[in-house]
Amino acid sequence: MKVTKCNQIFGKCNQIFGGKTFNKIVGITAFVFLMLIGTAGASTFAYIANSESDNISVIDVTSNKVTATIPVGSNPMGAVISPDGTKVYVANAHSNDVSIIDTATNNVIATVPAGSSPQGVAVSPDGKQVYVTNMASSTLSVIDTTSNTVAGTVKTGKSPLGLALSPDGKKLYVTNNGDKTVSVINTVTKAVINTVSVGRSPKGIAVTPDGTKVYVANFDSMSISVIDTVTNSVIDTVKVEAAPSGIAVNPEGTKAYVTNVDKYFNTVSMIDTGTNKITARIPVGPDPAGIAVTPDGKKVYVALSFCNTVSVIDTATNTITATMAVGKNPYASGQFIGSIPVQPVYPSADFKSNITSGYIFLSEPVQFTDLSKDATEWKWDFGDGSSSKKQNPTHTYSETGIYTVRLTVSNSNGTDSQISTVNVVLKGSPTPSYAYITGLNSNTVSVFNTGNNTLAKTVPVGNDPMGVAISPDGQEYMSQIPTTATVVVSL
Repeated sequence: MKVTKCNQIFGKCNQIFGGKTFNKIVGITAFVFLMLIGTAGASTFAYIANSESDNISVIDVTSNKVTATIPVGSNPMGAVISPDGTKVYVANAHSNDVSIIDTATNNVIATVPAGSSPQGVAVSPDGKQVYVTNMASSTLSVIDTTSNTVAGTVKTGKSPLGLALSPDGKKLYVTNNGDKTVSVINTVTKAVINTVSVGRSPKGIAVTPDGTKVYVANFDSMSISVIDTVTNSVIDTVKVEAAPSGIAVNPEGTKAYVTNVDKYFNTVSMIDTGTNKITARIPVGPDPAGIAVTPDGKKVYVALSFCNTVSVIDTATNTITATMAVGKNPYASGQFIGSIPVQPVYPSADFKSNITSGYIFLSEPVQFTDLSKDATEWKWDFGDGSSSKKQNPTHTYSETGIYTVRLTVSNSNGTDSQISTVNVVLKGSPTPSYAYITGLNSNTVSVFNTGNNTLAKTVPVGNDPMGVAISPDGQEYMSQIPTTATVVVSL
């Protein structure tokens, strides 16, 4: 199938594809399989590394909408999500560093220097270490996630790109693009313990969930090498129809998905890991690069670097069900999909009333209007012994006075309260005005209603109140306290 335009696949990208070559070394890096189990209180997101726009597109896997765009370092090539879903680690090839993203805020909270041209990135099952392949320096950087510093450097083969961890985290497999090998590294000793010969220009790599097999995408050989992890030898070779780049294994370990890049064939091959036979070929857009499977195994996300999009494959039907525009040139290597903890949303209490003059006459109803956010329950205390659980209640006071009204709102995550005062006066009485008298020895401010010559309120303040000043709207007073600070009390 020859694809000449991106819009022949998904109708939006109109760039001409014919004549484009795909002999790229930089760009397709690690395809690490991590069993990220979806848990209660978590949502699944994809973090797509856009290499030419220097940012990460965050996709909500449920809605297939881009929910955030995060600036990172220069030329981000791959991203991996920590096992607990709280951090994302991004390898930036041109700035030679790793950006660390806090998933609660989607902000970069730290940047760690790496080697020259970092490409692939993987995280240990316990989340304590992050591994980064440095293509130009032919090394592996080991980052301590507690201190966010490089804790060690391992010499690898030539031009390392992809990397994948064994399920127990004890072994790390690294594709060496420049010498047709895979380095097997002991993560405890940080030493290469074996070297396995594979096809030409190996790039993507993935380990099955049971840890028995490693699948390696050999770009220039147009093949997949299958490594037995017990013998560290190639036990099978699967021919594909084009140059394979990315590879990912589903959570059950029964299928491997491979992106194939070619002028004429741009597909995702599905390999049965039991027989190592191709059982399906799924047409996608030009230049498919990074690929990852959702934790439930129901979707496969493919980054299409030529058209600046990500396509979603339904694994039940092996068809594309959605395509999202992302940043420029998304390579998106690594296990970029994972379960992110849902941040609790707490209620925020707020309300207003229909009192506009600073007081209300006795027996006139007060209409309270809720202005709270994220509340599911409301409890009103009107200050006279009465209460209500309505969201927008009306209350009528039976006696004059100054009442403190409290609204307490709640949801499943917590509660919040807001208070205000209501001044109830007799109808026909003079418009209330107040006198404020400081009590130097009692450390109080007395508020007198000059309309009926009664004490309205006594307010404790700091030591030795010396003076008061009334605010322009007449609703507040301030007591200057030399030994403390200004106090503002709302009537």
